[in-house]
Amino acid sequence: MRIYGPTGSSSYVAMSAKPAILEAARHLASTEGPMGLTIDRVIEAAQISKGGFFYHFASKDEMVTALVYEEAERLEATIKAYAGKGHRLHKALMLTAFDKIRDDTGLMAVFIAAVSVDRRLATFVSDMLSGWTDKLVADGLTLDQAVGVRLLIDGMFMTSLLYEGQLPESEFAIVETLIDRIVPES
Repeated sequence: MRIYGPTGSSSYVAMSAKPAILEAARHLASTEGPMGLTIDRVIEAAQISKGGFFYHFASKDEMVTALVYEEAERLEATIKAYAGKGHRLHKALMLTAFDKIRDDTGLMAVFIAAVSVDRRLATFVSDMLSGWTDKLVADGLTLDQAVGVRLLIDGMFMTSLLYEGQLPESEFAIVETLIDRIVPES
């Protein structure tokens, strides 16, 4: 199996091995979910040797951990990008979540699976969610509003996993309406 790199080339050869491994893993997770994310599949997709894989990662778990941390950075960057376009933080968080739900349900499934078996990752994700709540409060929301927004978004993620990302657009609109009711624009 050959997957396409970020520049449209048919391999990740031009990338250094570690980013190529993570990009291949990200692609497999996004398209096939947790079951498609095996060392052999990642090695094949990244077009590297087993030795190349194990030079960078001691195990699949270590690679998944790196993938979770990288995805957290991507989420933060996307939230900042939306906020930079003039969206308040709660809207930036919502729009980022909607993007992920529409485009990367498989990756989110890997994220959920990883945190369910690794307490360190569970703590990291829990801290990240608490951090978002704190940032929402710092942005002017009450704690009740911040938790309400976050729980609606968390619920969308969980629902999307159950329905393999096939949520009707009407559900996105409903969640946006509910968030607008929780945080009315002044």
